[in-house]
Amino acid sequence: MPLLLSSWEIEAILKGERIISFDLGVTYDEYEVIRKGSVACVEGVFCMPVPVLKRAARRRGRVYELVQEGNRFFLRHVAIRDRHFYQLVQPERGKPTTLEIDGIHMHRVKGVDPYTDARMKVEALGVKRGDAVWDTCGGLGYTTIFLLRSGAQVLTTEKDPNVLRLARINPWSQEMWRADVRNADAFHFVKKIPDKSFDKILHDPPRFALAGELYSLEFYRELYRVLRPGGVLYHYTGSPGRKRGKDIQRGVMRRLFQAGFRYLRREKKTEGVIAVKPRG
Repeated sequence: MPLLLSSWEIEAILKGERIISFDLGVTYDEYEVIRKGSVACVEGVFCMPVPVLKRAARRRGRVYELVQEGNRFFLRHVAIRDRHFYQLVQPERGKPTTLEIDGIHMHRVKGVDPYTDARMKVEALGVKRGDAVWDTCGGLGYTTIFLLRSGAQVLTTEKDPNVLRLARINPWSQEMWRADVRNADAFHFVKKIPDKSFDKILHDPPRFALAGELYSLEFYRELYRVLRPGGVLYHYTGSPGRKRGKDIQRGVMRRLFQAGFRYLRREKKTEGVIAVKPRG
């Protein structure tokens, strides 16, 4: 694993704090922090000009990889520029990172950290030990991690290889690789899954404007098909447009009902919907 520093840890180093994390808050160790004129050193790890560190610290939440070339160290922004701009962001010091794509957070970060958000979604699904569960849009793998911790057998799909590249280096994502992780588009992948394969499905797609097909009646019918009788679907929707009177959950619940799901209910704490495939 690379050595990673967030802007928060760099700020702590500049203040001379001795308890520092090089894995974005997963673990902390004690180091001697020394200022030598315009250079700051974490003894046994690196030395770097103070102005460079100050510039990096001003980028609130940004994540950097500590890179060494000969005797020189520098900070590389952990980001990918492709059709979209991807970066890891740490909302608070010591808290799990979120994925940001084109400036949009892929996790809830206001009032709840990404790990807590993932745990709450898994709890809403009611996973039991031994359940076969499909995590349709794995992202950084946080819901997958809590599914695994619940004792489930987990298949995870993630469409975007750039997201998986960031998950590989994100310290908070490492448990996810104990699952069966596939680089696959859930909309197409579901057609290859045999009937009645899963006890539970956790569906946490990108917002509707980015992946409308994952909110379609066609896709919901496929989710219904691959669930076993009595199986449960948790579908995260968020609440876009709520302030303008828009209710995205109403449309989602109507299409889920058309697909055959019953016992539909809103899950207010996690901004999602619960749906059940009847036994009879």
